[in-house]
Amino acid sequence: MPTLRVHLAAIAIAHRLAGVPVDLKHPRIALVLDGLTRGQADRPIRQAAPILLDALPRLLAAQPDGPFGLRNRAMLLIGYGAALRRSELVALRVADVVRHPDRGVEVTVRHSKTDQRGRGDAVTIWAPADPDLCALRALDAWLAVRGALRPEDPLFCGVLKNGAVIGKPLSDKAVARLVKESAVRAGLPEPERFSGHSLRAGLATAAAEEEAQLHDIMRQTRHKSTEVARRYLRSRDRWRNNVTEKLFRSRGEGGS
Repeated sequence: MPTLRVHLAAIAIAHRLAGVPVDLKHPRIALVLDGLTRGQADRPIRQAAPILLDALPRLLAAQPDGPFGLRNRAMLLIGYGAALRRSELVALRVADVVRHPDRGVEVTVRHSKTDQRGRGDAVTIWAPADPDLCALRALDAWLAVRGALRPEDPLFCGVLKNGAVIGKPLSDKAVARLVKESAVRAGLPEPERFSGHSLRAGLATAAAEEEAQLHDIMRQTRHKSTEVARRYLRSRDRWRNNVTEKLFRSRGEGGS
């Protein structure tokens, strides 16, 4: 439905530019949209399984040695920490990532699904005490084998099986393959549930479980809609202050 509404808006703009009146609230249009909306409501909702903090180290440990593994670790940690979409991760250029040795990494997202005009958004990833989870260390290790770089070069690029680094940019499908294949190698249950979106969903879900505030999560994920961002908090909220907890706990304490 969101895609259809975008097309409908484009049709309306084309009509206005041509000086032809069009009423998007016309009953025929409204009835068609209503029918399509009802039809989609019956379809099962497919959501990528989030990668939580307990699974992230397993994905990182599953990467091979050499340039290929170094690139993958950097991609996983930066994609996770900055809550990047697949297209945003592979679109990063060398100049979009700034190192802060005393703090971590600052990532600038030039274009995104919610920023079509390219105003840009910057998010930061703190360097944790655990070196295996540090995006800054992973970035440094990858850049050391990435070779001579220009600011406009893609940050992440292709790596041949022999370890040779080539400058060819990656497609967003490479992120999906990385997550799925890593989930299989790491032995995560039901690896088919994971996708490229699992990195972004994982950061938001993990932050919600740590009781981060909604506005702080939205600042990191760059969500414009609170309704979309709230989805990540709902799974946590279902278990907090749940009436059945109080009901059955008191039943157990009081005996039968």
